[in-house]
Parts: sequence; C-alpha cells; structure tokens
Amino acid sequence: SVQGNAVHSKYDSQTVGKNEAKEGVLMSEGNSGWSLKKGKWQLLWLGFTSWALLLLYWQNAEVVPAWIWNVLFIAILLQNGWLLFQLHSYERKIRELHQQSEQDALTGLKNRMAFAAAAHAVEVKEEGATVVVCDIDGLKWINDSMGHQTGDEVIRQAATALVACCPRQAQVYRMGGDEFIALLPAKLSMEACEQLKACLEEYTSHKEYLRLSVGMACLEKKGSLKETIRLADCAMYQHRKEKYQNQGNTAGEDQE
Repeated sequence: SVQGNAVHSKYDSQTVGKNEAKEGVLMSEGNSGWSLKKGKWQLLWLGFTSWALLLLYWQNAEVVPAWIWNVLFIAILLQNGWLLFQLHSYERKIRELHQQSEQDALTGLKNRMAFAAAAHAVEVKEEGATVVVCDIDGLKWINDSMGHQTGDEVIRQAATALVACCPRQAQVYRMGGDEFIALLPAKLSMEACEQLKACLEEYTSHKEYLRLSVGMACLEKKGSLKETIRLADCAMYQHRKEKYQNQGNTAGEDQE
C-alpha cells in the first residue's frame, strides 16, 4: 500500500520537509560557529573569571581605580547576558527541529517517528486502545493520471477526513505515502466503529477522487500493539476487497 506519492518520493512534500530539517540541524550546529557544548564551556569560563575578578577586587580595591572595576563588571554582565541569550536561542531551535522531525510537512499531522513514540507509550501503560488503519484507494492512479498536485490535495483531504471523523482523544498519523493510522487511548464499541466508517464514507462521497479503505482493531490490556495493527491492516484490506466486489470493479485493485 505504500505506493502513490511514495513511489515518486522526490515530489513528496514530506521528503522535502525532512531535508529542510536536516539542513537546519547542520546550520545550527556546524555553520553558525556556536554550539551548546561550546556555550557551556563559555559559561564555565565566565563563572570562573567572575569569581576571580571578585577576589582581585576584594584584595586590591584600593589600588586599582574604581572606574576600571566598573568597566570590568559591566563587561562581564554584558557577556553573561549575551551567553544566556545564545543558550536560550539554541534550545528554542532544538525544540523547533524536534517538532519538525515528528510532523508531516504535507498534512500537518504527526508522522511515523511520532507514532513510534506514542506506540511505545501505549505498550508501557498496558491499557486498552483502538487502532484505525486507513489507506487512500488508487493514489498511484491519481498521481499518474491527474498529477502529483492533485495527489497531494487528496492526501490532505484524507488527513482532514480522519481528524474530523475520529474522536477528539484520537491522534492521527501519516505513516507515509497513502497510509494513515489513528491511535485512540480507549477501546471503541462496535457502534462507534461503524459510526466512524459512516462518517468517512459521507465525507468522501462529496470528494471527486478521495476514496478510503478503513480497518480497525482493539488492543486488549497487556496485548501486542504490533498484532493489533496487523489485524487492523487485514480488516482494511478486507474492506477494500468488499468495496470492489460490491461495485463489480475488479480493475480498481490494479490502480493501487
């Protein structure tokens, strides 16, 4: 299912976003001439020189003119202020880069890296959860026939549909290409699952190219999230197969 835009990765906005993030790391750590490690050493040096200056002042206050002491103290205060500003700016850049590394540039959703962290947290808690797996039908055909701009728009529409139809506590992730996963921190009832599917079908019925195949599975307490994802994936493929059979469309599967 990782076809469509994933096949032509050089056109995928997500790939571009990752490259920009990598360039940002290189700029902040290499070309700027300043790093967090260097800043910590500077802070230690300034602390040492400040105490040394105070010791000299205590021993030689009457020998050296007062204006010289004033200039030295002001210089150290200014340098300390500059260093603290640099440290704050650097930490802010690190936070921004971390956020970019976990966000899909095309849809604004969290990406596969963020899902890995969330999945680990779910397994550690050993509580029930619901996994919703969703694929865009025929994305490769849309890219090849209508162009990648249309394909990107369909991907954004799929992201909007999932966010709108999933419960508020759900977190939706774009795993890459035409693949999405929604992770809910609680088990959904059969009725809620059917309502979610109905909501997605209603949303896609108003879109020209957007068609979604959906599968769901519930994670039992102390269960395997990997196995739950596999079951949801199987349910998604079964949903796609049933749609093609009901429509009498055997060519649709070739579009994937």
